[in-house]
Amino acid sequence: MINKNTIVSVKKMLAPEDSNILINYKVTDAETQANSRIQKFIPIAEDNTDYQEILKWVAEGNTIEEAD
Repeated sequence: MINKNTIVSVKKMLAPEDSNILINYKVTDAETQANSRIQKFIPIAEDNTDYQEILKWVAEGNTIEEAD
């Protein structure tokens, strides 16, 4: 589970077959595992607690990065 207080960045991830479809977010967390930052892929689902943390993070003035 992610926590809005430990999110470093959030980036949009688009469908490979259609770059107009947002499929999930890639979250980089401040927590580390084996000296590397943890990255998680969070689906866009209102009932998902990780997605709710992203929304809180954005509400605090943070910005989601555009996809590559």
